[in-house]
Amino acid sequence: MAQITKEYLDSLSEDDIIFIRNYIWKRFGRSSQSRTTKKIEKGEPDDADHHSDSFERPSCCPICKSKHFIRYGHKDGIQRFLCKSCGKTFLPTTGNLISSNRLSDENIRELIECEIEGLSLKETAYRSHLSKSTCFCFRQKLYRMADYKMAELLLNGQIQIDATYTRINLSGTKPKNMPRYSKKRGKKGPSVGELKSLRGISHHKVCIVTAEDEHDNILYRVAGLGQETAEKYEQYAAHFDKPTLLISDNNSGIAAFADTHKIQHDVIPSSKASKRFTTPKGNSVGDVNELHLELKHLIRVKHGVSTRHLPGYLAWISYLKKTSYTIERSRMVEYILNDLLAAKGTYLIKDICKNDQPISLQDAYFEYHYGIFESEA
Repeated sequence: MAQITKEYLDSLSEDDIIFIRNYIWKRFGRSSQSRTTKKIEKGEPDDADHHSDSFERPSCCPICKSKHFIRYGHKDGIQRFLCKSCGKTFLPTTGNLISSNRLSDENIRELIECEIEGLSLKETAYRSHLSKSTCFCFRQKLYRMADYKMAELLLNGQIQIDATYTRINLSGTKPKNMPRYSKKRGKKGPSVGELKSLRGISHHKVCIVTAEDEHDNILYRVAGLGQETAEKYEQYAAHFDKPTLLISDNNSGIAAFADTHKIQHDVIPSSKASKRFTTPKGNSVGDVNELHLELKHLIRVKHGVSTRHLPGYLAWISYLKKTSYTIERSRMVEYILNDLLAAKGTYLIKDICKNDQPISLQDAYFEYHYGIFESEA
């Protein structure tokens, strides 16, 4: 048997690594409890202790984020920990993609397949024979893990950059927390007075900055409300690592951002007589425009996306697009499962409906003095 060393592992192909990870997961992962039970019934020795430390030690408590925790026995052969700050126990897998659910491995893979295909929640529940609530919770956890992975990427070299806009969607917000009247499907709200929605690009629209470099690294983030400005791009300046060229349309905000960071700027000229889609050097923003189209398609298929959860949907679009560049379609489910299980972050089901709004509702609706802002008139 060959000795397993770092040099040996480095020499393996990507397919070999994925096979080894899958084997280890099946051997020492979720099925450990049933395997242990079978061994006890057969009178065989329990080997749980041999793989109790096969998971990486967590850096903090996933419930309160405290770093003060101690070992606290084992569960299903996996080391358990006790947080000295909040008093909760947790496992290294707590808060990851497969925690806090009773889904089988087959269910998990099927749900990932449904998300790759872009099915609606209703269609996903029908295909998987699971409740819409279960499908929704898994979707949000999947998207959050994708967000953790995409946050690690830095853009460099030639970068296409632009912005798009979408409406504020407050679906899921309780009536007592609404800053405006509730819009009912098929029914019109107030048609006169201060509550009428504004047209065009205004503070009633969510601004989403988009950038993609020549290495297919993607930035797709909510930047605030209203027209794109240099300040909105400046929020994500840390994601740009030694860019050599910015390619964009003739927008003053991007021009100011490029000038501030001394980045060469290639501009698509605007002309009233004819439309131009390329710069004088032949560059375009086709890749980021494709991301914008995918967002519009996703909103249509999903029958609307709550602004509270919008960052997760943006992360999933960009993660899936980047993955499709390098991974064959037949291997994507397995790759995504293993890749997102290794994501450095935790997300609990109880936190799904506690996501902070990525925009300021006060900036959007305070002037109407309605709902939660009525008493501040």
